[in-house]
Amino acid sequence: MSLRELQSAATHLVFAPSPTDKDVAELGHRFHFHPLDLEAVLRVAERSTATSYGHYAFLTLLWPSTRTATMSDIKVFIDAQRLVILGDTPEHDLEADFKHLQAEQFALDQRTPLVLLASCLRQIALRHREVSATPPSFSQLTAANVTALKTLQQIAGTIGVAGDQERADLVLLTHQLGQLNRTRTAPVSTPPRYQPMRILGGYAAVSVVVVVTVLITLAVRP
Repeated sequence: MSLRELQSAATHLVFAPSPTDKDVAELGHRFHFHPLDLEAVLRVAERSTATSYGHYAFLTLLWPSTRTATMSDIKVFIDAQRLVILGDTPEHDLEADFKHLQAEQFALDQRTPLVLLASCLRQIALRHREVSATPPSFSQLTAANVTALKTLQQIAGTIGVAGDQERADLVLLTHQLGQLNRTRTAPVSTPPRYQPMRILGGYAAVSVVVVVTVLITLAVRP
């Protein structure tokens, strides 16, 4: 089994960077997630989405690499007591975050599932902000993730996972991802416009100078 778990007073965190069929079956048995959502965990996602079923929300994020044109999909189940993260970024950011939480248990305490999710994704966004160049696919995928997280904001209240702190953290997260996208969008250089009148004006000025020079030359000849 590759499921790894941490428990605090506020959150039960389950993490699997590479979930297997057995992991998915165990999640379904223990937490009663919908069979279609469990099937989606093992499928390659086509887009970032956020949906809800019963007591939980199911989030899919297509996360782009900062170095190559690759991406990975991260699947998230979240309810009032539990955060299940399946998958990782291409740079293994979530693996690093989980190890940090293992070593610093106090970092997990007092964080509800939604606050913890927003915190992890904000840390990834901050790391990516320090990368000077990213592939062209980065901006498009990040924009899709912002849309999915905004959908999560809308449905979080209906499943009882969003208080004031959670809403504030999600707003901050989507803002940071949006800022990240804007800093990664290179300005498009516009070529100088062709200006025929200015060019013709230049030719006319040169012609006048030539004519005047010829007339002066003829006038001073004996």
